[in-house]
Amino acid sequence: MNDKYIGKISEPLLPIYSRFGEKGLRLQKLKQLGFVVPDGLLLSVEFMQYLIRSMGLQGEIDKILEREAKRDANLEACVREILKGKVPEDAIRIPVEEAIRSISRSYSGPDRDSADVLFAVRSAALGEDDETTSFAGQYSTVLNVNLEHIWSAIFECYASWWTERAVSYRATHKMLNTEPRISIIVQLQLNPEYSGVLFTRHPFNPSENMVIEAVAGFGEKLVSGKATPARWEIDPRTKKIVDFQADPAGQAASLSKSHLDALIDIGQKAETAFGKGLDLEWAIEGDTLYILQLRPVSTLDRKPSCDSMAENFYSRSIVEDLWSDRMTDMTASIVFDELSDLYTFKAPLRKLKLHELSSIQAIRVINGYGYLNNLSIAKLLEFLPGFLRFREIQNVFPPSIREKVLQTPFQPLKVLRLLPRLPLLFSDPAILPFLTVPLLKRHIRKIEDELNRVDVDSYAEMTCTSLRNELERLLNLLAGLQVRNQWGYGNASIFTWILNHFATRYAGRSDAWVLKRMSHIPSNITLTIQEDLMKISRCFDEELRKVFLDTSEKENLWEILQTRYGDHPATRRIEKFIAAYRYRSANRDFIHPRWDEKPGLVLDLLTILLKTGSHAAEIEGKTAAEPNRSALPAFITAPILYVLLRSARSFLALREDLRFALDKVFYRIRKLLLAMSKNEAFRGLEAVRDGIFFLRLDELRDILDRKKSIREMLQVIQSRKEMYTEDREKSPPFYVFHDGEHTVDLCPVSASGKVFAGTAASPGMAEGKARVIRSESDFDKLQKGEILIAYNTDPGWTPLFVTTAGVAVEMGGILNHCAIVAREYGVPAVVGLQGITGKIEDGQLVRIDGNSGTLEILDRGNVSSLDG
Repeated sequence: MNDKYIGKISEPLLPIYSRFGEKGLRLQKLKQLGFVVPDGLLLSVEFMQYLIRSMGLQGEIDKILEREAKRDANLEACVREILKGKVPEDAIRIPVEEAIRSISRSYSGPDRDSADVLFAVRSAALGEDDETTSFAGQYSTVLNVNLEHIWSAIFECYASWWTERAVSYRATHKMLNTEPRISIIVQLQLNPEYSGVLFTRHPFNPSENMVIEAVAGFGEKLVSGKATPARWEIDPRTKKIVDFQADPAGQAASLSKSHLDALIDIGQKAETAFGKGLDLEWAIEGDTLYILQLRPVSTLDRKPSCDSMAENFYSRSIVEDLWSDRMTDMTASIVFDELSDLYTFKAPLRKLKLHELSSIQAIRVINGYGYLNNLSIAKLLEFLPGFLRFREIQNVFPPSIREKVLQTPFQPLKVLRLLPRLPLLFSDPAILPFLTVPLLKRHIRKIEDELNRVDVDSYAEMTCTSLRNELERLLNLLAGLQVRNQWGYGNASIFTWILNHFATRYAGRSDAWVLKRMSHIPSNITLTIQEDLMKISRCFDEELRKVFLDTSEKENLWEILQTRYGDHPATRRIEKFIAAYRYRSANRDFIHPRWDEKPGLVLDLLTILLKTGSHAAEIEGKTAAEPNRSALPAFITAPILYVLLRSARSFLALREDLRFALDKVFYRIRKLLLAMSKNEAFRGLEAVRDGIFFLRLDELRDILDRKKSIREMLQVIQSRKEMYTEDREKSPPFYVFHDGEHTVDLCPVSASGKVFAGTAASPGMAEGKARVIRSESDFDKLQKGEILIAYNTDPGWTPLFVTTAGVAVEMGGILNHCAIVAREYGVPAVVGLQGITGKIEDGQLVRIDGNSGTLEILDRGNVSSLDG
């Protein structure tokens, strides 16, 4: 092997016949220009090719390349399997490891053991990070790598050449090649006080201002989108701060003005060397300001296409109706990694040969929340004429690019070419709207029968192999449920959108009319559970009612019921209720206990009903007649509205039943995960409470297969849990710019103003004191007649709708759970009020207008008494 195939960042520029990605070469150039850059090792394309040949793997990689030309899926997983457990021959391994050790020794110093030094291993493909094709986020970066695991990290970065998104990206930009052109950077990982990014030009607005973002500590929280940073917009000519937003904890906001000025100087100096419009990663350790990476900002193209504009933009739209809450790592890796193809209709798209659409990673988890990639909807616009571009589809795009993207021309020729392939979809008749409900209900029963073939209690006695097999069985059942569920969710969304669109545009009806007509949906499991709770509350005599409302007895209430009132009709009904609906919780994430594990959750709901007399709000029978503003005659619109209304209500009821079916599978998976955490293979995990939920699915499989030790994961698990605990009550931004490395809130929430606009979800108006409810532990704080303010609600929150006078939540549209239940109980509701939980304080007098979709603060002063 030629020793020029590898080099250090700190060494002179490498010869041109060794091919290195621009990412690594820019680091070398930065070092040569006098910037402070952490040292590292650069491994060229030739090195990686030589490495593969030396291990006798070239033939297998050639087969992968043949499959790439056919656009096969899952190539990255195949390459990972080929490389798993492989170790280079000594002639390659020893020189590389010795070079890494020398870098460790130069950084560790007298007070730090070089064995403790960690590295960031990054891909650096040829063509990555150039001015027109950023490739950001297409390939892997592995953090917190010590020398022992350096080769597995290198192989992971190499395998990322074949991620589905990277293959699609290369194809789109006419960059498919017959050989992997990927080099690797092994760079020192700092332990900084502050980390962040510097955009030398605003990345998505036509502005000359610089943007600096910062977090306290290690920058992984920022670049992976797992923390909200402090953010400064600065005029580089005057160094005057134009706009500032503090981070939630206020730690990074303490970054000094001298540091900000130094970053401005660095940005200007870098632009002199590399041109305008740069994105720099930086870190401050001690008194030293380091530059970690540099790339051009590709979004600064003077005439960007709609695709290039939409590619790195994400929104919570639509996804929030699938999963609104913050997810732990285990939940995210199962719901949006293992099942992402099913949520995004990948199989149907492939049947239709829409490869460009199917290859897009449509849903991505950012800071624990699911986000929809705008590019997937922008591509879909080519198949939708203007009159079918519903409001819900338009709202996917942030305001800064919405108008331009919506100008994407409809292409009827593409639709015509698609028509002959449509019959391929009917291999699953559940796609047909008139068959969806009966077929899915039958399918749910089959899945539940399969689910119950294994006794939950047997999990505690299972071996690692049996636990692994049961995990895969449950995941297969979950996938089998979702294969059909996609038609239920899809039809519910489409028919509701069409109904709203047709009623308001062609039938002369208002949004309030549509919402009112959608209130009487057929019976479903969520409302059945609510009715059962009400029946139980009516069995209470005066003595038991006093026990429930006595706050001093609250902690031991379940024990008191079983010991003192075991034969009471209400107690027996509660036990039957919990046995029947034990799968539920206030949040579906695996980390949250279910009703049978924590019966107090059910008792809290009953307490709420007892306080209100357990009677739901009366629902008005008819909406006042509206003047006919119809663009079409009534004899045409009336039957269409009837069919659309009936279908939409039926699908909305089915969605609630599908959610309960998913709850049953999630319940099983949680029980299995808890049993795993007590298995010998996970010894030591007890040091981190609930630590099992902060593993990812692939890591869990590796531990069960004895390929990875839990002990080497403990620090990472603890770090993930801390991030989750710190961030779970924060409101995620609705629109973000995310290039795979950095995340920017596109529409920061202003704290000023008294009137906030959202989406009307349930008609009517209500005034009352605001009560912010963040979790089930706050349920008992809600008093009758107060306005419920929350991030979002889940089925476990339903009894609160009997107590509240109105509901305002941050997430969702007219399809989410909050909207459905509010309409059913005649409670005015407004959804989509971004950041409202941070703007409203308990006790403020507010007005909810469920007709116009607004919330108004009537009195900013706190009310002294919150009782009654």
